[in-house]
Amino acid sequence: MKYKTLIIAALIASVSTQAQPGWVKKASKSVFTLKTFNEDGSLIGSSNGFYVGSNGEALSSFAPFKGAHHAVVIDASGKEAPVESMMGANETYDVAKFRVATNKTLPLTIAPERQTEGTSVWLLPYREQKAVPHGTINKAETFNEEYGYYTVLMHMPEQAVGTPLMNE
Repeated sequence: MKYKTLIIAALIASVSTQAQPGWVKKASKSVFTLKTFNEDGSLIGSSNGFYVGSNGEALSSFAPFKGAHHAVVIDASGKEAPVESMMGANETYDVAKFRVATNKTLPLTIAPERQTEGTSVWLLPYREQKAVPHGTINKAETFNEEYGYYTVLMHMPEQAVGTPLMNE
């Protein structure tokens, strides 16, 4: 993957929420729920994800895809679309890039440069909320010589797995 992705290891160390920044309402339209299923249609897993391209390119956790026959995403307005192809995955860092069978998606912009320790970040929720989890980057590392990997001090709600970590 050629994106300099913010990949997160969240440390549950403090609870901090702040009133949402102005960009949250628009950006939350890029976040979705991912559901994966067995061949018989039974649910295997569920997570969140977000669009990174305008033609259905998306990122999410890799774990729900293990053993899945098919997957769908459900956007904030309740519209469902199938996952049509996998573009890449990394089991070690639990990240997958895939394409959803939809066009006209509102992508989030991947940070063009690595973030530094002490940077303020927000965890963008699946649905708009009055307050979004806020924290700071505690440790910034690099993996595969080009991707940022961050340890973040923040309370991460269980239902927020796979949601994007945003800077200003």
